[in-house]
Amino acid sequence: MAKKDEESPKSKGEGSSKSKGKEGDKAKRKKSSSSKGKDDKGKDNKLKAVLKGQGPAPIYITIFLTLIKVWLFIYDCLNYIPYAIFNSPAEKLRKSGRQKAEPTTVGDNGSPWRNVENTDGKLLTEVSTASSSLRYVAVSVVTVYATLGEEAIAHSINETEATTIVTTAELIPKVQKMVDKVASLKRAIYFLPTNPEADDPDLGHLRDRCEHVLSLEELEERGEDNPSDDAQPKTTELALIMYTSGTTGMPKGVMLTHANVVAAVAGQGAGVNIINEDDTFIGYLPLAHILEVDAELTVLSHGCRIGYSSPLTLHDRASKVKRGTHGDCHALQPTLLAAVPAVMDRIFKAVSEEVAASPRIMQEFFRLNYERKRSRLEDGYDSPFLDRIVFKRIRALLGGKVRGVLSGGAPLSGETQRFMNICFCCPVIQGYGLTETCGAAAIASMDDLSTGTVGPPVRCSDIMLREWKEAGYSPENDPPTGEVLIGGPNVAAGYYKNKKKTDEDFITVKGRRWFATGDIGEFRPDGSLSVIDRKKDLVKLQNGEYVSLARIESVLLTSSLVDNICLHGNSMHDYLVGLVVPNEKNVKKLAEQLNVDTSDWEEVCENEEVNKNVLKELTNHATKNSLNKSEVPGKIYLCSEAWTADEGLLTEALKLKRRPIEQKYKKELEKILQGGIDLGEKATLRPAAAAAEPAAASRPSSASHRAARASALRRSVRTIAPRIFWCNASVGRHGVQRYLAQYFRRESTGRRFGAVDYPPPRITPPPTLSPVVVVVVVVAVVVVAFSRDMPFRAP
Repeated sequence: MAKKDEESPKSKGEGSSKSKGKEGDKAKRKKSSSSKGKDDKGKDNKLKAVLKGQGPAPIYITIFLTLIKVWLFIYDCLNYIPYAIFNSPAEKLRKSGRQKAEPTTVGDNGSPWRNVENTDGKLLTEVSTASSSLRYVAVSVVTVYATLGEEAIAHSINETEATTIVTTAELIPKVQKMVDKVASLKRAIYFLPTNPEADDPDLGHLRDRCEHVLSLEELEERGEDNPSDDAQPKTTELALIMYTSGTTGMPKGVMLTHANVVAAVAGQGAGVNIINEDDTFIGYLPLAHILEVDAELTVLSHGCRIGYSSPLTLHDRASKVKRGTHGDCHALQPTLLAAVPAVMDRIFKAVSEEVAASPRIMQEFFRLNYERKRSRLEDGYDSPFLDRIVFKRIRALLGGKVRGVLSGGAPLSGETQRFMNICFCCPVIQGYGLTETCGAAAIASMDDLSTGTVGPPVRCSDIMLREWKEAGYSPENDPPTGEVLIGGPNVAAGYYKNKKKTDEDFITVKGRRWFATGDIGEFRPDGSLSVIDRKKDLVKLQNGEYVSLARIESVLLTSSLVDNICLHGNSMHDYLVGLVVPNEKNVKKLAEQLNVDTSDWEEVCENEEVNKNVLKELTNHATKNSLNKSEVPGKIYLCSEAWTADEGLLTEALKLKRRPIEQKYKKELEKILQGGIDLGEKATLRPAAAAAEPAAASRPSSASHRAARASALRRSVRTIAPRIFWCNASVGRHGVQRYLAQYFRRESTGRRFGAVDYPPPRITPPPTLSPVVVVVVVVAVVVVAFSRDMPFRAP
């Protein structure tokens, strides 16, 4: 949502040096850009765009929608008193906006922030195991992603000196290729093929190399005859060594003790307070992902059942589900779901495309009810009638019984979060955590009606913000910002056999151990944390401005033309380059409109006219979602091949691996950056030396004369200011400011300001409104006011 101008963040100390001013400007820019997702009121530009360009609705549709509005008005009138008595919207709003976390030192935002429900400060350090009858086989488990590649998997096995590997029949060929690279491996256990018609795996080389190679069924038979003794591990013993997904380099083994796991499960169970023993959880992420491990342990501790699926067969619109058949959610009918943003973005796109393909009257009907429910939701009202009539079919995509969705693993856009919240008729919240914190360190409340927040710290964690001067982040800003540090009993013991990296990321502040996440956070007034940036995803452009690649990607991913996108930027250029995996169906439709042959997909992606129009649509989409000009890609490259985890371009949780992607498209990036297709409508950069210098006769004759001209120009701003709001929309407020700044500098110094030429904004006088127009507008407003959705507000 677009934000108004805000004052520069406050800072301690006296004086106002030039460097502090620059830092303040940076902080102001960061605050302005980061707060766009905050409290996103669900503008839902994508759904509104469904009707874009179709013109006024026919009269019969207008009459139909008016009748619907009248019916909803009567429905509201009949239900107002019962709803106000039994559902208390005012109480829902109070709970949503209540104080959730506070700094432990009053008035010091740089001190650790703690959940207000954890007033004793024990942080669940004394929590015991869930049941005294629970016993363990005291063996440390190492988890690793199967998609990391042979070298990375062999590295993990050799580093941990693992003696037993558990895998699937489908992955046996990969194991046999690397088995000679690992000396410690003695046993292999595999799951039989899920397809009963599939051939049994060839185990020849594996049997020669290992002492025991058993299927799970054979292992179970041996276990029945030779039961092992129970062993109670100590809290400091290793329970898991979880290897990270390798998004930033070689995977690291995170050491998680039994105390870490118990504290994390207890804290997360308290944060998601709707779980009960009758719930069904559907698991589809790999168990090498900390979100899946934590979610399963948490629901098991509450007595829930678990069913398993995969992202490709999860719902009816999944890529591996045949049209007309059902996904796994239809069979299992889960009540709880832990999802990564990539999965929810795909659902969002599938529903949006289905709405766009429906008749005009159904599009208008859906939009009317979507906006009505959004408005009521933000005012604390439920919409049971719409849930049963309008959104029932969409809700059935996930089985029809989902009571709560937790998103984790990556930032979720406010637009997608609100969409899921409305269409699936249940709370959709975000959590935040890392493998190094044994899962979630912060979880939003189920009764929180806002979007874009990951909530307060869970009860086993404290969160502290550390200043990052270079980018202007500081706990002294308003609101407080900084690098997120996490402390508590859920913080890992360190990295396995990697003391250097452990000392770098696990730090001690005032005698207490913290994990430095590298993420940039912001605490809202109610104590909820918003993760607004990541240090490694922040790129400094040539103009000195920082942009957040991950945040921009999450916005552009909601475009119907994009299946995936990876942005690239550096300090040598003042624009971003987008590597885009286009949506084949929608881009081919666009190509047909441009009279481009669509028989060859690679040629479609290489077509210059298609590229220009895709970039134009992305620019429009970015503008609708309030991205700054510097955050809009200046150039793009359409990738004809989809990115997969098997190729090593994505993690199992479908997150981008930037380095492998940039390495694969290295030649294309170099070509684009060296003067390839510039398809944007941005100002064109050129070397400063090539810019023509003003003629000597036109230059000011003296410094005093230049200063006088600049002073006169500044005074003229008072004449321009009342008209700025009517300037050409393509320039905008920031364009006017840059143009004026450039002109002041040029006039006062007699030289060009930088290498970018900004055209003067076309400023036109405000139109004159006749009395007749005013009367017509007033009458129209009155009519709309009485025919729109009402929702009643509680007294």
